[in-house]
Amino acid sequence: MRYSVVAVVWVLCSVAYGQGLSIGSPYNPASAPPGASVQLPTAVLQVGNIIFANPKELDITLRPDQTASSSVEILSDHDSPNGIQFYLSLYRPSEATPCRAGVATLPIAPGFEKGKSRLIPIEITSCTGNEASGVLGILGSSGKPREIHIVLKRASSRWLTVALFGSLALSMTMVVICGKIVRTHGHKLTDSIGGASWNFSSSWASNIVAFGTAFSALIQLTMFPEKPAFGSRTEYAFLAAFSLALVALAPAVQQLTNQIHVDESGGTPVLTTSSSVFGFLLATVFTMSGVFLQIALQILIIVELSTAAIVNKPTTICAELCVVFGGIGLAVYCWRTILTTVAANASRTGTKSGPLRTFSVPAVDSATAATREISVL
Repeated sequence: MRYSVVAVVWVLCSVAYGQGLSIGSPYNPASAPPGASVQLPTAVLQVGNIIFANPKELDITLRPDQTASSSVEILSDHDSPNGIQFYLSLYRPSEATPCRAGVATLPIAPGFEKGKSRLIPIEITSCTGNEASGVLGILGSSGKPREIHIVLKRASSRWLTVALFGSLALSMTMVVICGKIVRTHGHKLTDSIGGASWNFSSSWASNIVAFGTAFSALIQLTMFPEKPAFGSRTEYAFLAAFSLALVALAPAVQQLTNQIHVDESGGTPVLTTSSSVFGFLLATVFTMSGVFLQIALQILIIVELSTAAIVNKPTTICAELCVVFGGIGLAVYCWRTILTTVAANASRTGTKSGPLRTFSVPAVDSATAATREISVL
């Protein structure tokens, strides 16, 4: 005979004062508040002696969308159970509060044989991205063990983390090397340079970050996969917006490092401010971090579309190559722009010892350098 297992979702949690949605038998996790127990509901269908054949703790790592697919081994003492309903009761260990979660059986072939275990696929939906623990049980079962301990661990967005910190490390490395180059060509970090602002016609790297953020938002609204592989939709949206924020902060960062001077040439002391080479280099760290982060996000988004078979592979490969080569070109652009901007707009009070022709232009005096306006990358 053929039998089907009924797929039912049970969301069961304890709430304050001992009230709560029921789960198979009383259970009070160590992390739960005192007296927060749960009881079997009166309307539950009794299914007999159906137990977990392997009652070991179930340790599951969630996907970025806070779901996880797993399976449990079930053993029945009769051939035709009335149906299996799982319940899930979780607590956040750090907060000792109930955590709303769900469990459902996935489609399987019918058929139970007495005394023979059977793997039942399940889909877990967690209530939080943080770790939670509790019990997974068989509702209405009279056998033991009808509950097993379950631990849900936070999803690891490893590649998004690599993209974030990798972009910061790369930009800092480039700026440190550029700083050493300008010093060997006579520019001290305290030399004056004009204040930077975002100019749409010349700030190419910043413009590309803005366009990339708009592209990310458009993809998420239209064709982004429901269950991404590398990170959740929220993480992608946050990092895309964060990259744009880094670029927008660059001019402000340079302003915060401005030097204050007292001008007494007119007889009355007047406070004036001027930007320094150090401030300009620090601002470029923010700009390049945003640029490289956005490039990494675009590559990951394209891979997500390819993995989910939303866009065919040849198209995604072509798109990836375009983004990669575009990123290399932007890195070269940022490198050259930093050096040429300092050489043409900053004062030179040190000793020149480097051979680069970029720095062969005549030196600019401090007063003239302070009044010039330059563009962020």
